[in-house]
Parts: sequence; structure tokens; C-alpha cells
Amino acid sequence: MTKLGNFFNRMKAISRLHESRSGIYDFNETGEFIKYWFQLPKMGLISDKSKINPRNIMEQLPNVIILDLGSGTDCRIRLIGTGITGRWGFDPTNSNFLDLIAPQNRDAIADHMAILHKQPCGVILLGDEHYTSGQMVRSETVLLPVHSGHNEANTLFGLITSVASHMELDGDIMAAAFYNLLNIRFINIGAGVPA
Repeated sequence: MTKLGNFFNRMKAISRLHESRSGIYDFNETGEFIKYWFQLPKMGLISDKSKINPRNIMEQLPNVIILDLGSGTDCRIRLIGTGITGRWGFDPTNSNFLDLIAPQNRDAIADHMAILHKQPCGVILLGDEHYTSGQMVRSETVLLPVHSGHNEANTLFGLITSVASHMELDGDIMAAAFYNLLNIRFINIGAGVPA
């Protein structure tokens, strides 16, 4: 093959890579989770929490999170996967999710959580987890609404994916989630997204 032929093949490969990464998420697991959520049976735009079948997301279960949106800045962690607790070094079940976020980004994320309480949509948060050793680990959180029994979409079903899922943190404990907040993107589930 000529140098020019190699160049064009490489350009095609780079173009295909950019096309495959042009989604609204950075981690493939996030895309698989969103696809699963959209396949759930719905009442209107949102599925009931009882329709979630753990057998259909076995590989993702260790990184699943379920949050209850309360009033104001209360966002309780109701369920959190063992992959997350193992990586973070503690179990934050029943804690306020917003208390785990770095102070400099807490208000921005709280504002987006309040929007999720008012408008049916999802959100993807991309940022860095900060650990006690000083290590920063890139993570992506996707949160999508589900009904929790009273026909209100006050529960978020989500997934927290991290590059640390594939590496050892040697006993580190997470000091703050979203220490660096890189991006917040809404997901349109059929009712539009906030402007």
C-alpha cells in the first residue's frame, strides 16, 4: 500500500473513531445504561421502578445508584452498587448525594437536580473524583427518572462509571465527587430539555 493509501485509511479510521465518540457520553457503559432505560416499559415518558430487572443489567449492577429527590437540596442515596462503595472506600447509603460533591461544584449540581425534579429528563455529569492520596479519577454519572409508587418521578435510577473500575486504588478513600466538574448534559426523554 502506498503512503497516500495509508494516510487515507488512517484518516477514515480517525473519522470513525470521532463518529463513535460523538455521543453525549464518554463511557460506553453509560450508553448501554441509557439504552436499557429507554427499553423499559413506560407509563407516559417514565418507567416504574418495579420494571427494572437486575438480571438484564448484571454487568452494570456494581455501579448502579438509586437516588430519592427530596425538597431543596436533599438527594438521598437509597441504593448504591458494591463497585462504587469498593472504589470510594465507604458505603454512603442513606447519605445526601450532594454532601459528597466538592463544595465548589455542589450548587451547580444541586441546581441541575432541582431541574430534574421539575422536568422529566435525564442528566449526565462528567468530572473527577478526588481521593485522599491526591489521585484524581475521571467518572461519569448518568441519572434518569423512574416512578417510585406514587406516580411521581421523584426517584433517579443511575450508573456511576469510572476509569478506576479497571484499576486498583490501594485503599484510597474518595474525598469528594466532582472535584473538577467538566460537563453537565441533559438527556431528552421525550419532554425536551431545559434551555
